[in-house]
Amino acid sequence: FMPCERMLETSQDAILSEMRTLFQDQNGFGMEIDDACLLRYLRARQFDISKASSMLKATLDWREEVNVQNILTHEMDIVRRENSTGKIYIRGRDKEGRPIMIMRPARENTFNHETQIKHLIYQMERARLILQKHTKGSGKLCIVIDYNGFSLRNAPPFKTSSATLNIVQNHYPEMLGAAYLLNPPFIFTGMWKVLYPLIDPVTRHKFIFVNCNLHKPAGKLIMDKNFSLDSLEESIGG
Repeated sequence: FMPCERMLETSQDAILSEMRTLFQDQNGFGMEIDDACLLRYLRARQFDISKASSMLKATLDWREEVNVQNILTHEMDIVRRENSTGKIYIRGRDKEGRPIMIMRPARENTFNHETQIKHLIYQMERARLILQKHTKGSGKLCIVIDYNGFSLRNAPPFKTSSATLNIVQNHYPEMLGAAYLLNPPFIFTGMWKVLYPLIDPVTRHKFIFVNCNLHKPAGKLIMDKNFSLDSLEESIGG
């Protein structure tokens, strides 16, 4: 493994060093504030140290406020209840070696904003810890959203959707490598139009819409380009 700072330009390395000094005594509230972490925030803000520092400070305030560590240790009953239908889980890797987080919106089983967000935080923390263990925090995540069976009945309210987007892009920056949206229904179009302006312009190109039968040649071609089909579940093209 090559330390991430060796791949930086001299000016970027100096900025990383300055940011390292700024946060050397900070409590991460369960998150390692190492170079990989600092670089995620710097890259998310194009190495503008003022913006990156403000972004990281906001994350630390947020982690303290929501008590991330408590969710992981003392609120597992909530997590188990939220996840009892298997609506979000991490399984396998794509062809770039990125862990795959599978989301199935049709399996939504609660309509409690607070507990849904705690469940999301638990899953994002799992992903972060997997990346920390296997890539020293520098890797990315691949998300696959399977819309099979999705309808207005299990659609989250806008409050929850916008909070989800805010958490993923502002408190876990530069963790998303790609997001595959598999056959979203027509009703999703309206939701997407509202959410799209809230997505960071750099992140928008990471969303890939797959609107075809995953078991027909066109669908298999798209999925096989990015995944080993033998390792995918049948419902998402395996």
